[in-house]
Amino acid sequence: QHRRRNPDFSITNTDGETVSGGYVVFDTMKKLDPDFALFQGDMIYADNAIPPTKPIPEAIGGGIWVNNPSKDFIAVTLDEFRDNWKYNFGDEKMQEFLAQTPVFVQWDDHE
Repeated sequence: QHRRRNPDFSITNTDGETVSGGYVVFDTMKKLDPDFALFQGDMIYADNAIPPTKPIPEAIGGGIWVNNPSKDFIAVTLDEFRDNWKYNFGDEKMQEFLAQTPVFVQWDDHE
């Protein structure tokens, strides 16, 4: 099931298009039609919980980020670790980007 994280959050790209909800960066990157993407760690934060809400700094518009669904656990077991990956890959913008873009991934301390 696709769930859009924070549907009320939006940004305006440099071309003037407004992108709303979810991992908005993936829509921006997808428009560039890259040959590949290089992810250098922090694909997940297995060692941290993510709160259901978080303040957005006034410098970038203010308000409250609503993290729906929230990731209110620290991955300790293998099943929790897998759930953390499912949480991130549950974002529709990320799924659409990854469906058309090959990626190379370097893991780090959070994975």
